[in-house]
Amino acid sequence: MIYREVYGYDTYSMTEFSSGGHAYWELGALGVIILPLISGIYIGLCIYYFQRFGIASLALMMTVFKPFGYVDPKIWVADIAMQLFQIIAPLIVFYMIYQVTIFIKTLIFRSTPHQTSIHG
Repeated sequence: MIYREVYGYDTYSMTEFSSGGHAYWELGALGVIILPLISGIYIGLCIYYFQRFGIASLALMMTVFKPFGYVDPKIWVADIAMQLFQIIAPLIVFYMIYQVTIFIKTLIFRSTPHQTSIHG
């Protein structure tokens, strides 16, 4: 519906409408200002925290930003809500489990007595 309003009724394209069009459809002109701001903050936080994962951050970025299909990453606020529970929360749980196992591993190896050799 939004696509036809923008491009006319003689176009037959299978692509989705833009994120700005979706924001306008949801909240009008105020949505064009507020919703991209929320999406931008989410993208910035993802980039900031994903850089800790090294090469795996590339896979995480592809998962979150979904640049496939129309080669237009669309991060709508509704997508952010779904991604928080489907991607971000499980990732935080796995990261915390990893940190706890590293901590326990250092405690175990630190408490193990080491043999010292006496030369002389």
